[in-house]
Amino acid sequence: MARANRDLLERRNATVTRLRPEGPPASGPRLAVRRTAVVLAMAATVAVGMTLWFRAATGPRRAVMELPLTERRALYERTLQTLRASCDAKRGDDGLSDYCRQQADFILLFPECDAVCVAGAERFHRPTR
Repeated sequence: MARANRDLLERRNATVTRLRPEGPPASGPRLAVRRTAVVLAMAATVAVGMTLWFRAATGPRRAVMELPLTERRALYERTLQTLRASCDAKRGDDGLSDYCRQQADFILLFPECDAVCVAGAERFHRPTR
């Protein structure tokens, strides 16, 4: 039994030895190439991540801007009407605060949203203490 264990251990060590790279560790030009490759891979990963983040952050505004002008104006008017009718600040907190906040965020995406519109939308973001 001991001999079988010793043979198994010797085979395993021989396999590990074969997996190690031959020759001295990388240095000089080989090391520089590896470092450059790692730095380039990291830079590419960061660039892709930032691009995906930027597209996700600007996606809703871009979608609104890509609507045909008549459809975009109609959607803006409906959203503004919803804010005025359902989200009147005088009504207090009647369970619609999250909905109203979402509608206020949405209307801010429209280029038609002027200073009065912005002021009306911003009141849904103030803490009510």
